[in-house]
Amino acid sequence: MAHVNYYCDASAGSDSNNGLTTGAAFATVQKAEDEIVAGTDGTAGTDSFTVYMKGTFDAGSSFVLSLGANGGSFPITYEGYTTTPGDGGKCAWVTTGTYNAYGSRTGRRWRNIDCSGGGYWR
Repeated sequence: MAHVNYYCDASAGSDSNNGLTTGAAFATVQKAEDEIVAGTDGTAGTDSFTVYMKGTFDAGSSFVLSLGANGGSFPITYEGYTTTPGDGGKCAWVTTGTYNAYGSRTGRRWRNIDCSGGGYWR
């Protein structure tokens, strides 16, 4: 069973990075989701993903994790951290619209994430 970790750092990351290490973190969660959907970086057919999130992420008005090369039936864990992935620290998620997670269909898990902004998840 293959598993891939992606890293997002809202202040020090860049969406031109590959997101596969903390030193090459993406700036946005959307970029990690785009990579998962596309099945790039050799992740097509991967069984599960963890997206580690550091900082405050502005989800904006809406974005969607759709089906793609990876088929959409894989579990994804979104986990906040403050210093080291897995440290139990929290990140912030701010949204003013709808985040389409399709959680019951695809096994999304959310850990150590403080949500605000008046938006909602479905």
